[in-house]
Amino acid sequence: MLFGSEIKSILAAAPELNPVDQQGLLSYFCYGYIPDPLTAFEKIRKLPPGHILEYSRGEIQVRAYWDLPAFGTHAPKSEEECLEQLEHHLAEAVRIRLISDVPLGALLSGGVDSSTVVALMARFSSSPVKTFTIGFAHKEFDETVYAREVAQKFGTEHHELIVEPNFLETLDQLTHHMEEPFADSSMVPTYHVSRLARQHVTVALAGDGGDELFAGYDRYTINLNRRRRNPMPRWAGDIYRNRVFPALPSGTRGRRFMYTMSLPEEDRYLDEISFLSPDGREKSLFSKEYAAVAARYPSPYQLFRDYLKNAPAEDALSRLQYLDAKTYLPADVLTKVDRMSMLTSLEVRAPILDHVFAEWVTQLPPDWKLRDGQKKYILKKLAERVGVPRKVIYRPKKGFGVPLVHWLRNELKESLLSVLLEPKTLQRGYFDPPAVRLLVDEHLRGRRDRSRDLWNLLAFELWNRNFLDQQRSENHLAPQTPLAVVSGSPKTEKRSEDLDVPRASSIQ
Repeated sequence: MLFGSEIKSILAAAPELNPVDQQGLLSYFCYGYIPDPLTAFEKIRKLPPGHILEYSRGEIQVRAYWDLPAFGTHAPKSEEECLEQLEHHLAEAVRIRLISDVPLGALLSGGVDSSTVVALMARFSSSPVKTFTIGFAHKEFDETVYAREVAQKFGTEHHELIVEPNFLETLDQLTHHMEEPFADSSMVPTYHVSRLARQHVTVALAGDGGDELFAGYDRYTINLNRRRRNPMPRWAGDIYRNRVFPALPSGTRGRRFMYTMSLPEEDRYLDEISFLSPDGREKSLFSKEYAAVAARYPSPYQLFRDYLKNAPAEDALSRLQYLDAKTYLPADVLTKVDRMSMLTSLEVRAPILDHVFAEWVTQLPPDWKLRDGQKKYILKKLAERVGVPRKVIYRPKKGFGVPLVHWLRNELKESLLSVLLEPKTLQRGYFDPPAVRLLVDEHLRGRRDRSRDLWNLLAFELWNRNFLDQQRSENHLAPQTPLAVVSGSPKTEKRSEDLDVPRASSIQ
């Protein structure tokens, strides 16, 4: 048995384990990351977060030692009682993460989560908190003005950096270090803000986990609203997806929305959070040969369906939160932060994911998290209570995104075309070349925003070039054709008292 915190360490010891896992790639195309226990490699698996592996006499057993408790089992008697308990638990989670022998600061996005963390840090700190923010020239994506408001309010030593779109160059550099294809474009600003912070501190606190624990994503409200609509009969949905949808031109108004509404209710959320799937609405993008290979594997939806079915929750919102806590949070958000911060030798701590705090929040009824359309209801009340400016709290959510839709039509246009449409990319066998060209054309002409899908393809190709091809070259392994092969995870930070929601490790 080989084990390590990163896949590359396993491949260094046993390069013969490099055959690609098509099941893992199917999950990547669908979600933009590969959820545990899958990896991009057939013979390597991730140890799921909150699990322990026992190896004895050649046999492996994996079992869970921790999970989120049942949702909605603790109802505070009043809002004041809820706020007092919330403040107590989160303040303690912040306080214990300020214990450090090295310089410490905070990654401040200007959102509710990181701003509340900074407010509580200022309470416990005897000197000004050092805060770090990344901004963009495109104003609709720039949150530096809100971060400045928070920094001024709490008297922090504030540092800013505007990211210019030499994006592809940075991505090209980063994909040398990514062991699996990874399509979260915010990895680039995460890298830059980590590098900025590391120039001043060794440890930084962040606000990760707030959206999952307090229902902060727009997709939750969208899905809940769609559940109230009369569902399309299953037979009618099958006819639409199999006959009508493929016959409609790709730019037809309402075409994709009707596809989502034609799905069974339990699959609508999965369709909303997915990018590309060989058996879904984007199957025409894939080559016929690869679609045939993909058909031999379980649907990428199945693991997610199981989480929804087995969630310790009675209501729809809590089941969605549980699914994200088991998949998107560890496999995307925490992987991104861990990988990008470690590249700059920065340790990032996430007080909102303190296991005691996460357990307490999970047990709150859903209306404390989402009330009358107000996401993160009680967390925003706490933010007010600890002094975060209202203009920061009650504003449209932007998230830690990047202006991809603009960059891929302007500054990165030539770079995009040079990578996605050159023969080396199109000849790998995964995609139908005319369909890729149509996808690029749709975006460049402004007919539809296909930036997320294009980024998925771009990140996949750069992973092939910068990691997979390099591994084969270094170990003198013969290249694999995609149709002949069947197809790490974050390090767990430590603290006294067992800090955060557990993260994953890689095993073979």
